[in-house]
Parts: sequence; C-alpha cells; structure tokens
Amino acid sequence: LKKSVGWEVNFDMTLRDPLMLAFFATIGLNANLASLRKGGRVVGVFLVVVVGLLLMQNAIGIGMASLLGLDPLMGLIAGSITLSGGHGTGAAWSKLFVERYGFASATEVAMACATFGLVLGGLIGGPVARYLVKHSTTPDGMPDDQAVPTAFEKPDVGRMITSLVLIETIALIAICLTVGKIVAQLLAGTVLELPVFVCVLFVGVILSNGLALVGFYRVFERAVSVLGNVSLSLFLAMALMSLKLWELASLAL
Repeated sequence: LKKSVGWEVNFDMTLRDPLMLAFFATIGLNANLASLRKGGRVVGVFLVVVVGLLLMQNAIGIGMASLLGLDPLMGLIAGSITLSGGHGTGAAWSKLFVERYGFASATEVAMACATFGLVLGGLIGGPVARYLVKHSTTPDGMPDDQAVPTAFEKPDVGRMITSLVLIETIALIAICLTVGKIVAQLLAGTVLELPVFVCVLFVGVILSNGLALVGFYRVFERAVSVLGNVSLSLFLAMALMSLKLWELASLAL
C-alpha cells in the first residue's frame, strides 16, 4: 500500500512494550542457578566459551560496519544482539537505539538480521546436528540408535497447569515488571544505568531463586514458559506489523 498508493497503516502498539517486558520476566523466572551449580566445571567452561563468541560477534559486526562506512550501532545490532538473542532481544534493544541514539531504522535492521541468523542457523545447524546425532554414543559406548529402550517405563506424573497456577505466575510476572521499572528509574543517570527489560530480567532471576532458597514458593517452570511464549508471540506480531520495510530498503541503496 505504501509503495503503490502511498497509504501508510498504523497500529495501536500500547501492549507491545508490556508484552516484551513480560517475556524477559519469564526468562528471569526460569533461570535456575541451582541447575548451573550442578553442571560444575563443564558448565563454567561452556559459559566462558559462549561469552568469548558473543564478544567476537560484536567485534566483527562493529568492524565490518566501520569498514563499510556504516553506523557502528548497525554492526552491534548485526552482532550478538540478533544473531544470539533473536527477534525478541533485537526488538528490545532496537527500541533503546531509536529513543536514545536516534537510529530510526533500528527495528527494521534488527528484524532483518535476526531472520537472516535464524535461516542461516538452520542451514548450518541441521547438518551439524545430524552428524552429532549419528556419531554420538551413550555412556556405555553404545550408539544411541542401538540402545535398548527400557520396557514398561512409567511416565512421569507432571504438575498440571491450572487456573490457580496461571494466576500465581501472572502475579510473579507483574511483580517483576513493577520492581524492574522502579529499579530502572533509580539507576537512571548513574553509572549502573540499565534498560528496563534488563532490570526486569534480573528481578525475575532474584525473585525465582530467592523464593526457592527460602522454600516459600517454587516457580512452575512449564507455566512460566507457556506465558513467556504467548508474550513473545504477541510481541513479535506487533513488532513485525509496525515494520517500515521501505526504510530498510533505503539503507541498501
């Protein structure tokens, strides 16, 4: 419509930011530090390697943007923000780049880079995963496809997602959003200033692990994941509906 008749359609995005914050709150609530401690040294080494790769992604992105005469922020968006964080993280950081640094087409660039990373990751990850599955072995040295399944195995009786569980989980998410916004306002203008969604995520981590530590309440991870997926899906739908692809096309010219 924009290209053919010059019409521009605008949507009501009132719920977009709350849905984004709710998604990051669910990430924090599902972060179980006790599970990380159980992983031991292997998990620590893995985290160090991942952090190194994230820094490498950002360095390559900023370096390539500088060589091509582009805004370094574009290289940062094309780095770990989207290639590792995906559409949700890219849309969240792009909002900050638009408001604070005046990078008008940050959302469009973030969505394009995240989509490229998703497609390329599938193309590369598929053959690699197939190779690993084919050559992987069980602890006793037997390939997985030759392992004998256990007969009469009883299925695990899982906790049901009831209306009460959903209300409790929504209440936890609401607490994360409220406290996270307050923390972000308190840190504004200081050396420790952080975006609101980062504060919300950290509040979720502290709340979830704190409640589990004192034994007062244990977060139901499956219910949190369901609400997180719903929030992310609705948020991405709104973010994609508000894309202005003609601005992205102008960057390529």
